Amino acid sequence: MTPAVPGVGGAAGTPAKPKNLLAAISVTAKFDKCSQSTFVIASPTPANTLTLVADDLATPLLSAVADWYTKGILLYDFVTGECPTGKCPDAPKKITSDNLTRLLWKSTKKVGFGIRGAEVVAWFCDAKMPALTIGNAGSKTAAKANIGKTCIETPELNDSCFSTSALTAINLKRKDHGSPKVKESPTSAGELQKLMNGYTAKQLASDKAAMTALLTKSGVRSGCTMDIYEYIGASTDNMIMLKTTDLAVNSWYNKKIYYDFKTGQPKYAKTDDKKMKAFKKAQSDEFTALIWKKSTTTLFGIKGKWAVVWLCPGGNKPTDTQQTYVDNVSDKCIKDGYNRCYNEMALKYHNEMRVQHI
Repeated sequence: MTPAVPGVGGAAGTPAKPKNLLAAISVTAKFDKCSQSTFVIASPTPANTLTLVADDLATPLLSAVADWYTKGILLYDFVTGECPTGKCPDAPKKITSDNLTRLLWKSTKKVGFGIRGAEVVAWFCDAKMPALTIGNAGSKTAAKANIGKTCIETPELNDSCFSTSALTAINLKRKDHGSPKVKESPTSAGELQKLMNGYTAKQLASDKAAMTALLTKSGVRSGCTMDIYEYIGASTDNMIMLKTTDLAVNSWYNKKIYYDFKTGQPKYAKTDDKKMKAFKKAQSDEFTALIWKKSTTTLFGIKGKWAVVWLCPGGNKPTDTQQTYVDNVSDKCIKDGYNRCYNEMALKYHNEMRVQHI
């Protein structure tokens, strides 16, 4: 039986069809075997929220999905296929775990959302999703078959989920600065990951300086630049592992505070001694490596507490002049309401045309 959605369309006590289906299925298709998740918005929206435009709806809907995912991921065990009894001693926590399983269930074909006042409701339909009971072997088997593991459970593999998401994150940052997209190296897929997998537990327990030296000694690909990130926390902590991509890329990107776009060098102060200058140069180089315009390919590796990327061909070479940095590391494109990257490029080509007619 199709569940009723409280407060969303339809007469009291009767089923109400969701407004939108996030699948290539007719809106008149029959709803069957649905399960329901509910989220209460912290700041209630106007009563008839369904009349708002898509952008206005986006925030509460995204908040709901994020809540179901981030809270559920802390409780659900991907290896056993259930929320362990110790973590789910009461109904609210069991519901929190079930919100995650509904969100990720592989056989879900239709999804519908309803929103009214402070409540967001989602239907996950045609999922053939049984009632999941803690400790039930059938429930655990069904869950493991329908909820794919994350990067957390497959750290020994050439971690495609990390490299794919990291590549997307890097290219978004590069786009902001007018740098072309980079691609994973087609001729050496897994090279860096295999290198990472070869390190011992003792080597992986090193600090950042020692790990950087180890990777450099092992052989960063010729002409490439390396960025390395150490995340803090146990490797079994789901939330930390799931956020490794964002933490790593954002950490490298946020080092832009040490770089001067106008001069093409770190933001040195007159009072900086040799040690401070070396520190600022190292921080600045993590950012410039990320958006270096001439880079075309990347390689990724993740192991233990380390996330590593090689960008090729890379910058930050001792022979690179300040002008080389200025040419390869542009300030953010969208600034003060206009696209500076496009304007500068258009001006350059415009003047090239004018020069021919002087």
